[in-house]
Amino acid sequence: MVNVRPGVMITAAMCLAPMAGCGGAAFVLGTDAGGADTGVSGDDGSTADTGVPTDAGGLEDGPAIDAGSGTDAGGSPLCPTSPAARASACPRVGLACEYGTSTNVACDTVVMCMASGWSVTEAVSCPMGTCPATYDAVPMGEACAPSGLGCGYAKGTCICSSSTGPIEVIDGAVAIDWHCFPAMTGCPSPRPRLGTPCVDAGVSCNYGACSGGVELSCDGGVWQEESVPCPL
Repeated sequence: MVNVRPGVMITAAMCLAPMAGCGGAAFVLGTDAGGADTGVSGDDGSTADTGVPTDAGGLEDGPAIDAGSGTDAGGSPLCPTSPAARASACPRVGLACEYGTSTNVACDTVVMCMASGWSVTEAVSCPMGTCPATYDAVPMGEACAPSGLGCGYAKGTCICSSSTGPIEVIDGAVAIDWHCFPAMTGCPSPRPRLGTPCVDAGVSCNYGACSGGVELSCDGGVWQEESVPCPL
């Protein structure tokens, strides 16, 4: 529940469905102070999928950069190196492979292996914004813009969005605030792309799934999106 401020009324929020229409911005990485960053890709574009995230030197804000696994799903043995042609042969029904850099899966290109071959969902254009320099610098609960901006840090994920659960309406407008989700033990941070390799079968990682982000699980050796119930 969200604290009610004067002039505020509460309405029921709609849960953001997985791979729904894009309401977010390109995934922009902040910079965290000190040390070596285990959650952001290195020069070789790789990180350990099971490393415990720490708050350490990240990448500068700016143009969209692939995050988490450091590579598109093309780095996986199961996924094409680039988005596959529609209806072309694919290896495993239900496999999703992601190509892009957004915290919102719908803002990236995703190919899904169907019985009839690859199905392609093209990325949509998402608004860009500037992330706070570090996770600790994000003013959680305070107003922000643009709505849907996602910021990935070694310490966790922050999203500029309406509240999870009952939302605030102030002077007729839905309140848009910062919401942050600490990195979970055993989960890479920033998040990996769908279809990139993982090793801990069954592990689930929440990257703000009910606030415009995503929940991922390690399924069949690769990260896949997982549906989660969101509070009303």
